[in-house]
This record gives sequence, C-alpha cells and structure tokens, in this order.
Amino acid sequence: MTEQQSVLVHRADGVSGRIIATDANNAVHVRFDDGIEVLLAANLLHAQPDGSQRVDLSAADIAKLQPGVARVVPVIEETATVQPHTVTTGGVRVVLAAHSEESTISTPLTTEQVHVERVPVQRFVGDAHPPEPRYEGATLIVPIVEERVVVQKQWFVVEEVRVTKTVDEHVHEEKVTLQRQQVTLEPLDAADEKP
Repeated sequence: MTEQQSVLVHRADGVSGRIIATDANNAVHVRFDDGIEVLLAANLLHAQPDGSQRVDLSAADIAKLQPGVARVVPVIEETATVQPHTVTTGGVRVVLAAHSEESTISTPLTTEQVHVERVPVQRFVGDAHPPEPRYEGATLIVPIVEERVVVQKQWFVVEEVRVTKTVDEHVHEEKVTLQRQQVTLEPLDAADEKP
C-alpha cells in the first residue's frame, strides 16, 4: 500500500474523511473523522467538481459490506485518568509551655522634702497691714508678726518661717516574676494520629 496526498472524502451520512493510502489492488484506505477507517474498492468513490470524492455509504452501510469490498479498521485510543488521593505521612504536635523568669524593672520615683527654717527678723512693718507670704525662688516665706505697743502702733516682724521644697529623684529597682510561653513542635508518625 502506497501513501498518497490526502484527498477529502464525503460519506452519505455527512461525515468527512481523507484518503491516506492506496494498495496494489486499487483499494482505497479512507480514515473518517468519526474514527472509522475502511478499505474501499476504488469504484465506490465518485469524483466531485471541487476535487473531493463522495462515497454513497453511511457508517451503517460500511458495517454491512461484504468482505473484500470494504474492511472496517477500528481505531483504539487509550486515555489516562488521574485521581489524587490524600495520604497522611505524619503530623506535628504543638506543645505550649510556660516558663517563669525574674526581671529587673527600673522605675523613677520622686520624693519631696520640706525644710523649715526659722529666721529672726526683728523689724517693724512700715505698712498698715501685715506682709503677705511670698516666694523667693523655691522657698515660701511666711512672715510671723505680732503687735507691739510703742509710741505708735505698727507691725513688727518677729521672725520669718522659710519653707523650702526640694525634689530628690532616684531609681527604684524591684524584682518581679514574668511568664513567657514557648512553643515546641514534635513530629508525629501517621500511626500516632487519631482519626
């Protein structure tokens, strides 16, 4: 059988195919688009104006042909189907553990101290009213007055109370216990896992 240039062949049931070879006995090997391959006698083919061939047979007719007139060659094709399956190969156990540790916390603390100083003044007040408390920097000065009988009455400063506030800052350290969690991963075998 010799291969030749593919020629279009139309079947009676509308299915097309092509001539793929011709043997020494003038039999034509035709392969149709529906998978049927058949050897036909050349006199069963009718030339068409467009250069194609027509065979007045359907698929059912080809199946009924006598041996030697036509032979149906089935075309078999294998297909593969892939189906994934889940396989457990192992697992991981998560272990959560709590640890205690001591940590030093530094906290600035403020302490206020008041220093009281009594300063003798021993002078008269020139105004008609006693002097008001006053500040000199961070020191509060509170005049202590009394009335004294003199030729004329006037205010006499006996002493002054000086109140000074100082601020002392120091760092206070105290040990406290803090907790921290740590995660440990342990591998599991497939047999250890519960369903």
